[in-house]
Amino acid sequence: MASFLERATGRFDCILVLGLIHHLLVSERSTLPMLADLLDGLNPKRIIVEWVDPSDQKFRQVAGLNGVLYKDLNAAKFESSLASKFRLGGKLLLPCATRVMYLWTR
Repeated sequence: MASFLERATGRFDCILVLGLIHHLLVSERSTLPMLADLLDGLNPKRIIVEWVDPSDQKFRQVAGLNGVLYKDLNAAKFESSLASKFRLGGKLLLPCATRVMYLWTR
């Protein structure tokens, strides 16, 4: 049987990526280019992504003692990584000021 990712490719109008990116970066040691490739490979028309900044309390909690590894990670690098695959449709800084919601389109 084909994997979920293989079966899901090209089947979504929109993918919601909420509260996930920082977990993949920290827990799975993914890179921003890897995440951009994953989302691109699913071929959605648009994605809504929540960026959790390394200064966010939850990010620091997930990173623990490894937080220093993410001192150079920022929203600009995140935007640059996804901009290689998608067009930025809009962004909204959330009230906590450490999280941003992005709309990316094809």
